[in-house]
Amino acid sequence: MNESLFHHTKQEEHCPKCGSILQMKQGKKGLFLGCSAYPQCDYLRPLHRVEHKVLKELEESCPQCGDLLQLKQGAFGMFIGCRAYPQCDFVVHEEQK
Repeated sequence: MNESLFHHTKQEEHCPKCGSILQMKQGKKGLFLGCSAYPQCDYLRPLHRVEHKVLKELEESCPQCGDLLQLKQGAFGMFIGCRAYPQCDFVVHEEQK
């Protein structure tokens, strides 16, 4: 088991939006930290950032910004995304084709 999960339960963190205590919660996509003042404050963040592995540089340009597109592997399968991410958020998931 990943020991960093326990790190969050031992260390008190405060919401950057409202200052309330953040709590570890279970969602559809896994564990996340959510504000204890929910629903008045909707701040949340995933416990672990999922990295997207670039499988192939494509010769096609992004329709939003003009940069090149990349074939990437993420936590939920392959997708095509803009090389300029996070400045450009264009994405096409495998099931959208």
